[in-house]
Amino acid sequence: MNTQQARERVAETFPQPFNKGKFLEFSRNLLNKFDESKAAQWNATYVKDAFKPHVSRFERLGTYTSPDDETLDVLIVHLTNESKLERARTAIRNFVADHLKQRDGKDAALVAFVSPTERQWRFSYVKMEYAAVEIESGKVGVETHLTPARRYSYIVGEGESCHTAQSRFLALLQDTENFPKLAQLEEAFSVEAVTKEFFNQYAALFGDIEAALQKLAAKDPVIGREFKDKNVSTVDFAKKLMGQIVFLYFLQKKGWLGVPKGQDWGTPESLANLGGRESGPWARCETG
Repeated sequence: MNTQQARERVAETFPQPFNKGKFLEFSRNLLNKFDESKAAQWNATYVKDAFKPHVSRFERLGTYTSPDDETLDVLIVHLTNESKLERARTAIRNFVADHLKQRDGKDAALVAFVSPTERQWRFSYVKMEYAAVEIESGKVGVETHLTPARRYSYIVGEGESCHTAQSRFLALLQDTENFPKLAQLEEAFSVEAVTKEFFNQYAALFGDIEAALQKLAAKDPVIGREFKDKNVSTVDFAKKLMGQIVFLYFLQKKGWLGVPKGQDWGTPESLANLGGRESGPWARCETG
């Protein structure tokens, strides 16, 4: 698919309430092909007691085998009414890890974590690491390591601009000829890459704001005199402005922004609704 089609695929999947059909189509486009004959659904009866406070049911849309013969499950995990995406990250990650170990030692999973009480959902890549170790008897055993889920997730859903997720998956979606390796999927979720992209965009936006302020101060004598009288440089003003905006996004993520008086925290207004379209380095869908 071309760039525009890839952007449309992301836009109809991520900034929306969770939709199984849209998620399935996105997964098909991302992986190019996976074995949907392996689809299955499990209700609460099949959820281990340790995970029942967080997971009500789950389903597998299919299984993917990479060019390196690594295996991946595409999952939807439905949380309980009491569980929360932010608070239950470790528990739901460990649930997926347990699932992968029980299913012939799968290497990884693409997962949609869906909450019945939240507007957002979590799109995650959970990776298992199997290492050979020497056990006491001198025989070789297998030790399992699980990568931290916080490094491989995007918060998506209603009210999220998903600019970051959109930019990270475009290349994979456009490549309809090659089957992606798991390392490529991991790179799309990489916090290091996202952080670098964030700071590059942040620096570019800072330069644009500072240049605009210089131009404005030079053009308008009143504004120019205000900067001079207050002994404030356009550089310092731009830094302060961007810092305050970042803080507002922190409040938004916590669910503390724009909550009407007398209502519970956690039902936030978004900056997109308060002051225009979200874009640039602080558009949500951050890894976390």
